[in-house]
Amino acid sequence: YNIAKPIIDADVLINLCKFKTHSLCRLTNAVKNAFGAVPGFGKAIHHSHAIRPADFAKILVDIYTIVGFDLHVMDAILAMDGKGPSTDGTPRLDGILGVARDGVCLDVVMAGLAGLDPRKLCTNRVALERGLGLDPQEIEVSGIEDCVLKDFRIPGESFYNLLPSFLGGIARYFFKKPPVATDKCIGCGICERGCPVGAITVRDGRAVMNRKKCIMCLCCHEICPEHAIEIRIPLGRS
Repeated sequence: YNIAKPIIDADVLINLCKFKTHSLCRLTNAVKNAFGAVPGFGKAIHHSHAIRPADFAKILVDIYTIVGFDLHVMDAILAMDGKGPSTDGTPRLDGILGVARDGVCLDVVMAGLAGLDPRKLCTNRVALERGLGLDPQEIEVSGIEDCVLKDFRIPGESFYNLLPSFLGGIARYFFKKPPVATDKCIGCGICERGCPVGAITVRDGRAVMNRKKCIMCLCCHEICPEHAIEIRIPLGRS
């Protein structure tokens, strides 16, 4: 793995993550935030190699383990549910700040608060299987009595995770539904310039996604200033 040099050189590493939903990974949390340690185009390479979110979770746990954070601070003061990670999600004021030495434990606790079985989150499942973190019943938690994430809407399990790894690429070719630019698109070209694999071009004032090139990294969805990029779920799963 290629890790950004400032992270390798740092004396202390603090992981500042936002608690929000993600249409492919279900939740963006402490372990997934470690992906930010990979610089530039490297992220696109990992996305293209891991077709299923379950396989991508293994990469995320690898990177989380390599980086070795000293502290994790998760912002659920202003959280997001629904079709995250960006413009299709719904911001919500939950007023919760999670702090832990162990990011896996923090992810396990926060998933539980949101009403999700912690092992249903791929990154949690992979991490726990590798002996990271603690079993949910063994985690010591302080101040959780006043923490409530009521009616927190989490995207369903990805369609690709229902298939064996060797069928992931085939299924993605036939069922892949890249994000699409809606009528809100003004053709500004920000998504075109930001796409790591050059899968977007602006034609007649609207962004057009190349189905074959798209790696479903959702960068376009996150950076669109007009909230014009809509995420589409394969086979209508939500």
